[in-house]
Amino acid sequence: MNRPAATTIAVFLAIILVVGVVVAVVGLGTDGATALQVGDAELSQKSLNDELREFASNPALVNAVGQDNVSVAPGSVNAQGTAFVATFWIQQQVAKRILERRDERVTGDDRASADDFFTGNFGGAFDSYPQSFQQRLKNRVAAVAAVVRISSDNTYRRLLRREAERAGVTVDPAYGLYRPRSVSVGRFPTPATPPGRSTPS
Repeated sequence: MNRPAATTIAVFLAIILVVGVVVAVVGLGTDGATALQVGDAELSQKSLNDELREFASNPALVNAVGQDNVSVAPGSVNAQGTAFVATFWIQQQVAKRILERRDERVTGDDRASADDFFTGNFGGAFDSYPQSFQQRLKNRVAAVAAVVRISSDNTYRRLLRREAERAGVTVDPAYGLYRPRSVSVGRFPTPATPPGRSTPS
């Protein structure tokens, strides 16, 4: 079975481009409340903040993607890094609902696609993370790869959008703005980029 690697990579590269111009800083002092929710699945602020700290504390990643793309001050993660991690979690939860509804599972090929994505976009930088962190993010990408595999290039985005609408997605404003069309987290509109002129997704 062919891996849906190329399509999966395109999906997540699109996400990176969407949030690439965000410059706001998300402080990591919040705790307890819900940061992200998809249907009944919730990710607490504490859990997300812990992931963001781990994401931004990797010197190899900072060197690979550039300091400005991850963190702009000690103890904080900029909105690009925040949206990147938050989007992964949201899309995984939506994908899991689709797979369960269709009695499908993540396969070895889907996991291989996730490996290809991280290797292709981060090289050895991703390997310097703890295995638990690597596996968590790879599982998220693999779930979306599975949806790509069971649908097609023309329908998987629609599946994600419809399932996200069915489940309901909530994002704490401290972490960004939920974008239903791309099932992602991105920047808030600004005078320079009002809603009608937002970055294409």
